[in-house]
Amino acid sequence: MSIYEARARHKQLNAQISLKRREQKRLFFAEKAELLKCAWDGYLPQILTEEFESRYIFNPRTAYPRKSLTGLWRKAQKILLDLKIEPSEWHDQCLQFYD
Repeated sequence: MSIYEARARHKQLNAQISLKRREQKRLFFAEKAELLKCAWDGYLPQILTEEFESRYIFNPRTAYPRKSLTGLWRKAQKILLDLKIEPSEWHDQCLQFYD
């Protein structure tokens, strides 16, 4: 095997490894998102979640792109699940977010 063939084979193997890692990472985050969705659905019914998202989060008049809001909304869901505050008390207990 010449040096050029070895370099080509090296590139090929690295590309395969990189592809495998990306797929594993994608599956990991998909599984994580599914677990969050299941936990959130147990916390707040799907109908109320969809109404809240359409009214406040993904409103077309929002100045932020949908992709960046999706990440922020997931983080907010995690915080709300950890705090275990009822949706009716979100406004009254808003200072807990900063503790």
